Amino acid sequence: MNKFILSFIFWLIVTPAEGFRLSPMVAEISPRSQKQRTQSFFIENTSDKRVAVQVSVFERFMDVAGAETRKETELFSFYPPQMILEPKQRRTVRVTWKGESEVSTEKAYRLVAEQLPIDLKEKEASQQVNIQFLLKYVASIYVVPRKSKVDIIAESAVVKMVKEKKIIDFLLKNQGNVHKVLVGMEMTLENKPAKFKARLTAEGLKSLAAENILAGQSRRVLYEVPESLKTMPLGALKVYIKFDE
Repeated sequence: MNKFILSFIFWLIVTPAEGFRLSPMVAEISPRSQKQRTQSFFIENTSDKRVAVQVSVFERFMDVAGAETRKETELFSFYPPQMILEPKQRRTVRVTWKGESEVSTEKAYRLVAEQLPIDLKEKEASQQVNIQFLLKYVASIYVVPRKSKVDIIAESAVVKMVKEKKIIDFLLKNQGNVHKVLVGMEMTLENKPAKFKARLTAEGLKSLAAENILAGQSRRVLYEVPESLKTMPLGALKVYIKFDE
């Protein structure tokens, strides 16, 4: 190994960041009630050293491929935005909705709690630099409507070959007014010209169970056809969706 690279590795000491924990990871806010406009999050220093944490709230967007983007929002107040926690200390962050008192469609936001960076300290005696990997938690906040409706449909479904594997390319749309995680989803698949019909159970669709489709949005998901359905013909499918409640 190059002596320069070897000496550079020894010059750096990489250590994990001191730990903290955020809870809950999902919260709902009802804008109609002044009391329910505020939710509490808890940040706990799980380490034996002081930890600095910063809190931010963002509006949340997801594209059809599931990639998330965030935009700063002024529709929340939250306190404290920054804190230093002593070892084992637990602090409360109160988040309050400042927007309209009625929403017809659920609004999705993110609360991000991240450890503040600590300056790199050069130690003169050993000429070492201590690099830390900083922790970040991302929680969900949903501002919910008075009445909720869940309605997931398949806008399209096409069976095709991808790298010698038969897959179904689904374009799913959430026509409801609240987000829906696809756990418990069941499907009936039909290709009438080919006289094909099959059912996919929640167990068979568990690879999609973690997908979350926000209200009014569409999501493209790929599903590998199981061995038991390898005779499924290529082409378009008609899909009927229900959820195992």
